[in-house]
Amino acid sequence: MGKLLTWLSPLKPYTIHDLLQDRRVEDTGNWLLQSEQFRLWIEDQTNQHQSSQVLGCFGELGTGKTMIASLVIDYISTTFSQRQPLIGITFLYCGHRDKKEQTLVYILGSFLKQLALQYRHAGIQLPEVVRSTYKTAQKSLIRLDRETGINLMKSFLQELGSTFIVIDALDELQDTTRTDFLQVIDDITHLKTNLRIFFTARPHVQEEVNRDLRIAMKTLTIVAHEEDIRAYLVHKIQSDNIDAMNDRLSREILEIIPKKAAGMFLMAVLHIDMILNELTIRKRRAALSNLPPGRHAAYDRTIERMRESPRRFELGMKVLMWIYLAERALKVIELQHALSVEDGAEALDPDKFTSESTLLHCCCGLVTVDNETSTVRLVHYTLQEYFS
Repeated sequence: MGKLLTWLSPLKPYTIHDLLQDRRVEDTGNWLLQSEQFRLWIEDQTNQHQSSQVLGCFGELGTGKTMIASLVIDYISTTFSQRQPLIGITFLYCGHRDKKEQTLVYILGSFLKQLALQYRHAGIQLPEVVRSTYKTAQKSLIRLDRETGINLMKSFLQELGSTFIVIDALDELQDTTRTDFLQVIDDITHLKTNLRIFFTARPHVQEEVNRDLRIAMKTLTIVAHEEDIRAYLVHKIQSDNIDAMNDRLSREILEIIPKKAAGMFLMAVLHIDMILNELTIRKRRAALSNLPPGRHAAYDRTIERMRESPRRFELGMKVLMWIYLAERALKVIELQHALSVEDGAEALDPDKFTSESTLLHCCCGLVTVDNETSTVRLVHYTLQEYFS
């Protein structure tokens, strides 16, 4: 089956999902799972309520939409994994750095790949049309195309008991791709009544979605809830390995940051990193009392903090610029190679490699590493916009 999966799509949404699973704090996002809109959407398997077939969750930058999407994927997987007949679960994390690869054909192929894997894990033979189409394509060296992808999706949907499609950051797809994708979804949704679509997006595409989807949808607004922010802050404080915290400071953090965040999870992330980067209780309290408003001001403040150590600032800015300017996501080892090169050098010298922990420390929380793939990324795509 390996060759079939490769033929279908190069996209690897599971890699991103695994990273988000590791980062997501337990018991956050419960407000969405308990909302009336979500319960109606996920429980309505008979399509008695046409408007619940699609649930669109709209939120501004930094409100935690991606974590919500990962939570929904896991909730569906846990809730329906043992159901019979087989329940199909597919998902995609859209990203501004992945727009070139996230074409309609590759997206459809990714969904097909995920469904094929679920069939294999369940010990079920793939639909005949899928097997015969692949055999024909192999002989003729034909790549998956739009029409074939749509027809194969329909074949899967006709066999499955129900199917869920979860899309994060729909607004990040290229405009033409998003329009084509919505039209395909609209087409197959009318053919398959037990198909459920969940997506997150920024509000500016809502009118477009309403135009391109003929079926009605329920909507929900995503903001970072204070209880989720507090749960995240508790997790960060408990994970802090520097002995510079007391009960009073902890209480102040839990009281002040959720209010300062103003519904933006990203702000809470940046604020707590600013505080925990300080090495004494006094300096941490000073940082807490001087938190910057808005994400651009927060990025400015973080860069200023990097400047406090000239050597850290020089290295940190090199790391940020390499990640920002790279045509694709870099591995840690690739970044280490790039940073070690000096004028006149004829070969790489491993003794000049900077450790992963030092690279992260120099960037003061603006860079993260996917431990499974060793890929380095900016902490949030708004940082890419900030550098622009």
